[in-house]
Amino acid sequence: MGCVWRMGKMGLAAVACWAALGWTTNAGRFALSWGTEAGIEAAEPEKPTAPPAASAVPSGGAQADFQKIFGEWKGLLEELRRMVEEYSIAEPARRAEIVPLYRQQLQKSEALLPRLVEAAEKAYQQAPQPEGQLQDFLLAYFYERVAQDDYEIAYRIGSLLLRRGCKDRRLTNMTAYAAFCVHEYDEAWQLFQKAKQNGTFRPLDRKDVLNATVEEFLRNPDPFRQAWQREMQFRQTEQQADDLPRVRLRTNRGDLVLELFEDQAPNTVANFISLVERGFYNGLTFHRVIEGFMAQGGCPKGDGTGGPGYQIACECYQSNRRQHFRGVLSMAHAGRDTGGSQFFITFVPTPHLDSRIDPQTGQPEPDPQTGRPSVGHTVFGRVIEGIEVLAKLQRRSPTNPDAPPADKILKAVVLRKRPHPYMPKKIEPDEKPEEAGSSAPSADGR
Repeated sequence: MGCVWRMGKMGLAAVACWAALGWTTNAGRFALSWGTEAGIEAAEPEKPTAPPAASAVPSGGAQADFQKIFGEWKGLLEELRRMVEEYSIAEPARRAEIVPLYRQQLQKSEALLPRLVEAAEKAYQQAPQPEGQLQDFLLAYFYERVAQDDYEIAYRIGSLLLRRGCKDRRLTNMTAYAAFCVHEYDEAWQLFQKAKQNGTFRPLDRKDVLNATVEEFLRNPDPFRQAWQREMQFRQTEQQADDLPRVRLRTNRGDLVLELFEDQAPNTVANFISLVERGFYNGLTFHRVIEGFMAQGGCPKGDGTGGPGYQIACECYQSNRRQHFRGVLSMAHAGRDTGGSQFFITFVPTPHLDSRIDPQTGQPEPDPQTGRPSVGHTVFGRVIEGIEVLAKLQRRSPTNPDAPPADKILKAVVLRKRPHPYMPKKIEPDEKPEEAGSSAPSADGR
């Protein structure tokens, strides 16, 4: 597409439909904000070209189901397109009326999207010639899901496109990234090697942390495989016991259900549960959300410098410590033993945030850059429901004066816990170590 897009999380999904419809714009510039003062900014776009003919997809069965749902969605998107054009020439009073109408229409299209994608996948699997409109739609949606860090869906669709022989030049490389992010390390390795052989291996745009981790993986995949096998053993044991505490974070983007690793990080879990039960997190934001990295929340000031008024010790230096994979819940801090209320949830594997322990001494290894003992972050849970919500969170940096409004935790609730008090051991202000600035997981691990 020739259009330059600046869209909110929900608006990005519309790109797939615009691409599949064959619409192009040269001058259109479209923006959507989902804050309290939401608005649309649009230069007058070029008129859309005609959508592909219905015959691009064979009729009957799954193909007919896809065409029916696609037609419905196309109508919704055509109305959105009309609103954008009207907004570009409207007076301020009319623009204020268009914004809520646009939101309603976009929400309808998003509600229909899962059915549309499911129908497209079924139709594509059955199509005698897997190309044309169906393939264009799935490709566009696949790339949009990778861009939004929605790797489970991206991996599923990318794998389907590859199995059906799609020749898109970027597909192998980007499916390799998706496979890596969902811990399919053997397949990721094979796809990355294939992409290198055919000259299509490329880092992903605006995902520096992920790109650096993939480089590490390609130098030596064995530590990644070994760490994941170790994690799977933990998870199998936990599934059998089925007694770990759970918390639900209700956000304005949907619900996240977190299972907490009390066996490996008991004090961190006690701290988190006590704060949840106090209502501490209700109304707080995800103030720092970095593409291809993580979403950070739990700061009462909303800028990464706040906390509960005390600190807790790290629990990431013992032999049974948990490690950083996609979807884990970990403590943000400003240095060792300075955590409090801030946490982050990872979008991708981030082994640079793990503590490095000397197996002979059991002590932290020195950081190769600074020579000081390495500092890790305490993993104390993982997302077990709602991982797709992470893709919807507003990407932003609190240090950017033009950052869009942050998404919120509307309410945090303890769903279950073990039958004992959850009272964390605290490091009070007069005992706390020297602070090192705001609480944040580092992109470079230092």
